[in-house]
Amino acid sequence: PLFSLAKQKDTSTREFRRGNKSVRIIPSSVGAATVFDKDLLLYIASQIVEARKQNLPVSRTVQVDSSAFLLGTQRSDGGASFDRIIDMLRRLRGTTIETNIPTGKEKVTQTDGFSMIDSFRVLSQKAHKTTKKNAKTGKAEMIEVERVFSFTVTISEWLYNGLMNYEIGRASCRERV
Repeated sequence: PLFSLAKQKDTSTREFRRGNKSVRIIPSSVGAATVFDKDLLLYIASQIVEARKQNLPVSRTVQVDSSAFLLGTQRSDGGASFDRIIDMLRRLRGTTIETNIPTGKEKVTQTDGFSMIDSFRVLSQKAHKTTKKNAKTGKAEMIEVERVFSFTVTISEWLYNGLMNYEIGRASCRERV
């Protein structure tokens, strides 16, 4: 229930309860994180879990090559796809989750409020010039296109704890709420 199914901006707050466990999703002004944004979290989570399995150093912060992400999630590498990465990051950072579902070995009931990602940094540069038709004059103009070539994401502690304890993705996770 963490991701909106809407294709348009979704700013409605949702709450789910089962017994004494609850999850509340509070979108920001840019809208709630969507199922399309989930690919980014899954991509990052797979990088962290794979590094852990190979006994490599792991961290909540992951650097992602934009082209590798687009290829790995079977997305187009056209100009709009690079722009959509920034939109995904904004929604994931802006969506607040409040829950009392513990991760790891926590035994105490607590309510946590967090975003799916704590922070992001996008590296981009002017990639090339392209011709675009001016809507007012109808004439072709040369414009510089900025492309995202990599980005760094720091995921929330809650998500990281779930990954480190292999609690994310298990069938039992669906039953926890």
